[in-house]
Amino acid sequence: MHRINLRMRVLVLGASGLIGSSVAARLLAERHEVVAATRRQQPHENLLHATAVTIDIARARDPADWLPHLCAVDAVVNCAGLLQDGPGDSTTGVHRDGMAALFAACEQAGVRRLVHISALGVDRNPTTAFARTKLAGDELLMARNFDWVILRPSVIVGRPAYGGSALIRALAALPVLPRPPGTGPLAIVHLDDLVEAVAFFLGPAAPTRVVLEIAGPICFADGCGLRPRQACGCHTGCSRRCPVSRTQSGCSAGARRCAARRCGRSCAARLEKRANGRG
Repeated sequence: MHRINLRMRVLVLGASGLIGSSVAARLLAERHEVVAATRRQQPHENLLHATAVTIDIARARDPADWLPHLCAVDAVVNCAGLLQDGPGDSTTGVHRDGMAALFAACEQAGVRRLVHISALGVDRNPTTAFARTKLAGDELLMARNFDWVILRPSVIVGRPAYGGSALIRALAALPVLPRPPGTGPLAIVHLDDLVEAVAFFLGPAAPTRVVLEIAGPICFADGCGLRPRQACGCHTGCSRRCPVSRTQSGCSAGARRCAARRCGRSCAARLEKRANGRG
């Protein structure tokens, strides 16, 4: 486990979500001061010892909206994200416009580092509003004059169930495996490994101004590792398998590598060890 030796004050955006709550808990456990920013006031067990602030990122389009929350802040971790537009929800506002104001405010406030959670593949033919706006936010950050790190993880799973991980668990409970059109292989990454990467890149000696893709060591071409015993006509006896229950072949070299390797670790080795331990 990588530890940050220098005690810091860190603003964590999206602190009530899957990634943000875990990052905040890790930083608090290492005795850093955490400013936990969420859209709504809502208690979370991981944030009991954090300084809670509320901000609607999509509406915070002026640097002045952010400056009060950046007082004495050493670093920012942006874990906020919105999967799709909806009533009162704007991917453009959350991923691009709000971020543009935040990045400008960080320059004004002298924030030394910003770790930004993006998504794997947003720079390769983005076809959704989520991907296009995430990429726009990434490009805005890369143009800024301070130390930044962009992490682009694959689908994330962990002990908590949010979003995609909740969907995977729901699929595991079905007697048959749905096969939506247009889906592709997934190299799932464990939440703990992504948090480890964030902790590493907050360190003063870590490299900056880098864009890194984070993926697990196992490529699942069919249903995230959930597979019935029979390809069709399966009425009874279907089985389900944990996404990291055993190592499979067929991964690309890039999918086997993880950004956490830079701190002397390999997500691939960690996940394989976990898989072997489960038999």
